[in-house]
Amino acid sequence: MNSIYSSSESINVKNGVMYNHGTGTLTEQLNWLNSSIQSGQTYLIEVDKDESLNPFVFPNGFANVNVIIRGVTPNLPNTTSRMPFPPPTLQLSQNGNMFRIENGITLILENVVLRGRDGNNMALVRIMNGATLKMGHRASIEGNENTVTNTNQPQQGGGILVDAGGILQMDTGSSVAGNKVPNRDGGGVYCFGQMIVNGGVISNNGAMNGGGVFAASNSMVSFRSGMFKNNTATGNGGSVYLMATSSFDMHGGIISGSSANIGGGVSNAGLFRISNGIVYGAGSAEELRNMANEGASLQNIENGEAFYGTFNSNGEFTSLQTYTGN
Repeated sequence: MNSIYSSSESINVKNGVMYNHGTGTLTEQLNWLNSSIQSGQTYLIEVDKDESLNPFVFPNGFANVNVIIRGVTPNLPNTTSRMPFPPPTLQLSQNGNMFRIENGITLILENVVLRGRDGNNMALVRIMNGATLKMGHRASIEGNENTVTNTNQPQQGGGILVDAGGILQMDTGSSVAGNKVPNRDGGGVYCFGQMIVNGGVISNNGAMNGGGVFAASNSMVSFRSGMFKNNTATGNGGSVYLMATSSFDMHGGIISGSSANIGGGVSNAGLFRISNGIVYGAGSAEELRNMANEGASLQNIENGEAFYGTFNSNGEFTSLQTYTGN
């Protein structure tokens, strides 16, 4: 049975921090949250079953609010012969953002799947200016098809739309998978703000440009660990597309198995810097290499700057040099 806890009352202490406000469907709990939320508080919602959910907008006008949605699955005996139960799935029931996270709210997802729908007209999750989404272990945003054809900002992105001033953080064990925007950009993530990838996987997403991630002008992406793999773009940037004045710092992780017309792994019109990690090139094993008609691994666009590398047979950088377009 689902439960909701907050740090604003002094009864039914849970782990010394959270407090029980009863049970009910996730919709009922979110409605309670909307009517009772206070600045500076932490709220924990435990979900123990699959549920359908209408689009929900977190309240605006509050500061330093943490909302944790945590899937609860049965404990299994300590044996290697049994697999863990899958996380509970929240299924979007009608078109729109399942969650629109407003200024002052940090939404933390743990052990839960957010699943979109075909023929949606928005990203599954939207992170507004001043808001943050943190994806923890076994948190997944998946299966959303955004069929929008216009360029209106509120309707961009397949899995996640990060507005300017918004922050997306992915940690180990999280995933953004199987989202697509057939007629626009940013299959997995469309980023106007900041994206921090400490771990996790962005995979099997698709778009016109930026099958995995589309970094808009003035956005910042920090890729520290994890994988971008098997993403596709009909235009540029199978896994990553960088617009002018955007930046992508790769401190670790792997970009592999993606494809596009130009820049199978990364298509760059901004600033791409790599200090560690692997972008698999044409000499790699077939299942790892990034493929494109031009620029299998990295494609630099006019007036962009990127670190280009030479790859060995394992797809690893053997040398790096700065290349500036002209």
